[in-house]
Amino acid sequence: DVEDAAAAAFVIAFYAGMSDGNGEPSDADRKWLIERYAQELVYIEALFIGMDRKKALTLEELAYISLALFHATNYAKTMLGLYNESKLRADTEVLLRLDGPDAERLI
Repeated sequence: DVEDAAAAAFVIAFYAGMSDGNGEPSDADRKWLIERYAQELVYIEALFIGMDRKKALTLEELAYISLALFHATNYAKTMLGLYNESKLRADTEVLLRLDGPDAERLI
């Protein structure tokens, strides 16, 4: 089901980031992953509740596809963010460079 697929995607993205960052996950990293996944389950449940409500309003099939694509795009961004954070957690000596107009404000 969707929750199992999401859990698998989270684990894959997490360990891929750790591997690419040349690190091993700590207990704190694993705890962060579990907490982050628990947050994602709330979003998944809200998505299906929202889609059920939309269905009750008899939306056209195209509207369902549009809504599903919107959420799939956002989910892909979530996986990329999860991967990137895992990679940074693994490589504790990575140099982060701030660039652009916000960099001057933050430095």
